[in-house]
Amino acid sequence: MTRDYSSVLRGTPKTKYGTLGREVAGHHIAANASMSDLTLEKYPLLEAVLAAKGLTVKGVWTIADVAQLFDVRNRTIFDWISDQKLAARDLPGRGRFLSIDLEEFLRNSKRLPKGRIGSRGEQ
Repeated sequence: MTRDYSSVLRGTPKTKYGTLGREVAGHHIAANASMSDLTLEKYPLLEAVLAAKGLTVKGVWTIADVAQLFDVRNRTIFDWISDQKLAARDLPGRGRFLSIDLEEFLRNSKRLPKGRIGSRGEQ
């Protein structure tokens, strides 16, 4: 007797009515989606910023990397760390941040009101 494990591998339950869709990481996955169709972004906000700059996700980020990514000076990154806006880690070498840290920073950032530029409200 042969058993069909394809639904288990795809994570979609199989019933007598067919294969059901699933929620994965907040995204609805169609019942007929194959593994190659699944391109879930692990860090959607960070990946959007990186794509706009033509960069890719890295494992470990240095202060200089993050400053370049956000177009600010290294001093600004130190200020964000001091103000607890950006979490730093004690990683080997010069690395201080993981991609999840940058994603969390972006997730916690506030949107500026429409038409507002800069921190002083210049227009």
